[in-house]
Amino acid sequence: MVQVLTEYGTTKYTARYWADANCDGAVNSSDLSIVKSLVNKTKGTEVKFFDVDSMVGTCTYPLTTYAVGYKSNYEAELILGNVKNCTFVDNQVGDGGSYATWFQMFLDQNPECFGSRFTPDYEVFLDDAPSYILSGTRAWFDKNMEETVAPLGMDVVRLPFWEDTTTVAGILTLGCLCNLNDAAQSYAEKADKVLDYIQDYVSGIKDEERPLVFASYRGTSISTWHNGIQELIEAAGARTPYDVGFTNGSIDAEGVAVMNPDWIVFDMYYGFLEETDDQGAEYNYIYDHGMANNSFFNAVAGSRAYYYDNVLVLGQGVYMGPASYIGIAWVFNHIYPNAKQFDVQSMLKDYISTYHPDKASKDYMDQDCFDVNSYDDWMSKNVAGYTKVKKTYNP
Repeated sequence: MVQVLTEYGTTKYTARYWADANCDGAVNSSDLSIVKSLVNKTKGTEVKFFDVDSMVGTCTYPLTTYAVGYKSNYEAELILGNVKNCTFVDNQVGDGGSYATWFQMFLDQNPECFGSRFTPDYEVFLDDAPSYILSGTRAWFDKNMEETVAPLGMDVVRLPFWEDTTTVAGILTLGCLCNLNDAAQSYAEKADKVLDYIQDYVSGIKDEERPLVFASYRGTSISTWHNGIQELIEAAGARTPYDVGFTNGSIDAEGVAVMNPDWIVFDMYYGFLEETDDQGAEYNYIYDHGMANNSFFNAVAGSRAYYYDNVLVLGQGVYMGPASYIGIAWVFNHIYPNAKQFDVQSMLKDYISTYHPDKASKDYMDQDCFDVNSYDDWMSKNVAGYTKVKKTYNP
């Protein structure tokens, strides 16, 4: 019996069993033939699974050649050792896209580019359609994709590779569908060591006693669930703004002060799996990006978290997606300093050496995981006239 855990809905983990192989909500004799076919790895078996949007997806087992778009989807195929079956890429990797530096191994397969990952140019598939296209949530990716590619004999696979931060369920499911179970299990064991330990550690802590963590891109909004932001905080064992009565939408500095979180986490589009500039470039990004100087910290200057220097910054590459368990471990280390601490540097080194051996982990650790003190120290030494944002919280 194969069990796969899938995250769906808003916040909870739910067990889904292949025993309910036709996804009709009941386990009975009608599932038996499908289960036997999966156990026997019978080619041509129609498989049903719950996808990233909690809808029933269908594909033909085993999945083979594919089209792929978005960094976390590439990363999933890379983890499974399935690069050789890539026949189409999107324009983030193809056509000189910004992620080509991370996923050159896919370009080495001489794939054709299908354009935007959100709205592919489906005509490029006409002459040699792949087995499937690895896509994402219908909130962002073409919601009519299944109907469009069905006449080509293509399947559409939508699995949680960033939407819910953690990706163990998605990797295990895709590994099963592609008959690449060993690689999927190897990855799952790495991530589960973190996720299971945290879950066990906080199980005895009352919800109201867990740290309140506000995670935001610029400190000016509360994201919805299913966007990988709140999920990271929940996986790290903390409370989110939703747990204290806040809802999604914009929030100003006064609102952050009212929320008064114990910790604040920002995320950056720099570092691992993103821009590969040096650490100084990332610090300057925070200082200059989008609005007035130091807008990130100005947005939270009146909070308890900023007063006590409890502000963390994570790079996108370890914030959500397959490497997210590293970011989760790093946040956990800070918000639960008395717990057994994860060796995050070793975890990142292992991940990069395993899946990106052409890169060096030492180039990314300080870029992808740092706190407000590291930021202020660097800026004070390297930026003339730099002034730290004044703390306005009154304890």
